Amino acid sequence: MKRFHFFNKIEETTLSDNIENIRIILIKEILAFYNGKTRHKNKDELLKKLNEIIKKYKVNEIERTYLDNLINSEINTYGPLDKLMQDNSIKRIMVNSYNDVYVSINEQNIKVDNIFINSDHMFFTLRKIL
Repeated sequence: MKRFHFFNKIEETTLSDNIENIRIILIKEILAFYNGKTRHKNKDELLKKLNEIIKKYKVNEIERTYLDNLINSEINTYGPLDKLMQDNSIKRIMVNSYNDVYVSINEQNIKVDNIFINSDHMFFTLRKIL
């Protein structure tokens, strides 16, 4: 079975392990906000907190752009599924669990890695679609 890594396919760049760690931290903060488990009162406070998190790390311009796009996507669109949904070569997206996601390209099912960080992230995203 073929596999492709979500970031390399979508962002067309190699992101550091550090960025993957920051991605997980940011998504957890966003999930906490929308699940009412944070002290942030509104989106502006959330965005300020997310920017503070990013500033703690040394990121280059490409990584910063990626993280800004990630935040926008998680808050305003369908998060990690958004770019997959926009890819015309993908005919179907199958989400079996947070770590079991496939796309159908040219009638082949291809496993996609690193879409959701956990089941909360998956349900948060899917609720926006349904």
